[in-house]
Amino acid sequence: MLLHKFPGVRRVYVMVRRGTGTDSESRFWKSVVTAPPFDPLREKYGGPERLAAFIKQKVVVVDGDITEP
Repeated sequence: MLLHKFPGVRRVYVMVRRGTGTDSESRFWKSVVTAPPFDPLREKYGGPERLAAFIKQKVVVVDGDITEP
């Protein structure tokens, strides 16, 4: 929603926990980007390649888990 409402934001850092058998980057693309909050961006950018290019410019995935020190 942040990227949709404020497209001029330079960078968004997203902490993503690793999944079972997957790294945080893969989990971001498979679970986060496909979630309903990204629907407005999918509508705006059309095809998956254009959306992915926009997200890659704006989002940095940080591997981590807030429940661990």
